[in-house]
Amino acid sequence: MATTATSALPTALRNLTAAAQRLDFLTLYRQCHRVPFLGPTLFSAFIRYAAPYSASACPRVTQFDLGRCRIELEDRWRLRNPFGSVHALALLNIGELASGMALLSHTQQLGRRAIVTKLSASYHKKARGMVFAECLIPPETVAWLESGEQGAVMVKTELTNLQGELLAVCEAEWTVK
Repeated sequence: MATTATSALPTALRNLTAAAQRLDFLTLYRQCHRVPFLGPTLFSAFIRYAAPYSASACPRVTQFDLGRCRIELEDRWRLRNPFGSVHALALLNIGELASGMALLSHTQQLGRRAIVTKLSASYHKKARGMVFAECLIPPETVAWLESGEQGAVMVKTELTNLQGELLAVCEAEWTVK
């Protein structure tokens, strides 16, 4: 019986992952936030499950609305580089996640799909302490998405610290179909 239970677990996880890919994340965010105190934690845990690589940075989604996403990244030892600051790829990771969620909030509602095809970042200051990644989809990009055109769109995410200082800018090129 133990083998049946353990072999059923991967199937259940695959089913949950498939369901997560079909789920409207904006609706899930709103439903999670109805749960007092635990709403942001529940949603962030779900995002970590749906995007396992991004989970390695332990991002916390603090704001998510149509075309807008804000993610917090706590400065942790495992995210640090040898120079005592948050590693560049950890910053790029949450920048890409924020851009994807902001864009996804529109593409899901329009029945469209998007995949990141290019990532770049410019780093302005060492990241220490709490980091905030914020992405806002500009109105011209929203109009382009609503027009039904296919192609590439560039989405920018700004990463700042508690003092509001710009740490990095992540640019993600998404191919939308």
